[in-house]
Amino acid sequence: MFPAVFLCRRRGVFGMLDGKDWLSHANRHKVELESARLCERYELWVDDGQDDVLLHELFAPSFEVLLAEHPLEPCFEYRAGTLVTYVERRLEDEGHLDWMRELTAKIARRFAGEVEETRAA
Repeated sequence: MFPAVFLCRRRGVFGMLDGKDWLSHANRHKVELESARLCERYELWVDDGQDDVLLHELFAPSFEVLLAEHPLEPCFEYRAGTLVTYVERRLEDEGHLDWMRELTAKIARRFAGEVEETRAA
């Protein structure tokens, strides 16, 4: 259902020139979502075989708001049932680590909910 979904920080021209754009764009395309705020903060890349309807169901407005407004500015990679979440800085205190853990659980529940809903249909 979701072969590869990458939500990464938006890079400026300098990010692409200095090698910080780590994601291969071969067989992937960029997707613009409805939330202007989310699109200002992130780039969303998916495999070319991604079903657009399922992707837009995953990124429901409430999920877009969560990602666009979260102070940790979380990024994630979801491939073949494996979710990796990260922030582009070091989290050194327990409060921020707990916040990241809770956010990761919300993102995982979002993917799991979409998978279950599609299987049930």
